[in-house]
Amino acid sequence: MRSILAGVLAVSMFLAFSTNIFAANHPSAEKLKRGSGNALLGWTEIPKSIVDTSKKSNVLVGLTAGTVKGIFDGFARTVSGLVDLATFPVSPYNEPTIKTTMVPETTK
Repeated sequence: MRSILAGVLAVSMFLAFSTNIFAANHPSAEKLKRGSGNALLGWTEIPKSIVDTSKKSNVLVGLTAGTVKGIFDGFARTVSGLVDLATFPVSPYNEPTIKTTMVPETTK
């Protein structure tokens, strides 16, 4: 089981860092980049939602409702990224499965 997990992690890291090598002008490279980013960084929705919810109301609501919201949003982003990774050679290339931007771009 550990070797399978290590293999999946190695392939994911390779895909995340090799998108510039992979025909950068082709639209499928953008889908590959978006999918690998969403799949690898989907978990960052949890702390982002906690902070955003805490700013809107208070820390207690942020820690409870923000955590639940972050788990659901993170799961959706991760699944969306995996779907984009699995289907990056297939069009449409410019329509992501999930409509929001990457997590680091939304936290300002």
